Amino acid sequence: PWVSKSIIDVVTDENKTKIPNGKDLEMFVDNLKDPELEAVNDYGLPSILSLPGGYTVFAPTSEAFGVDASKLLDLSPEQLSSVLNYHVVEGVYPESVLVEGLTLTTLQGEQLTFTTPMDMDGNETTKVNDETIIKPNILANNGIVHVIDGVLIPDG
Repeated sequence: PWVSKSIIDVVTDENKTKIPNGKDLEMFVDNLKDPELEAVNDYGLPSILSLPGGYTVFAPTSEAFGVDASKLLDLSPEQLSSVLNYHVVEGVYPESVLVEGLTLTTLQGEQLTFTTPMDMDGNETTKVNDETIIKPNILANNGIVHVIDGVLIPDG
């Protein structure tokens, strides 16, 4: 149950049977737990996501990391750390409050913008910076996780 699991536990536990289309969060977790990145991460992101608090994480699938690999390969540990921090917002935001035009400030310091376009079937989807939330509202005892289909890349 979510009550006994932190965000870091939840993203570690998510597997191919829990996320649509057999996707997983393995690459996101590997990056979060990379000792080299933790050393340069101003926020100690793996520690923060294990402690009490209130955070919302937009977690890209491993497939998303593969698609965006060319954008990530040449990044320094500091730059990759910035990218990871760009996926975390202080506060707990379920999908129901992620409405058209909402902006939230990430731990990295830049804004995320939300839109709610209709898909081809006429269903409303929730997007964060043009990446679709494919599995929303995965609860943890210190926040919430939304699985997204792309890696969020900050402007800087």
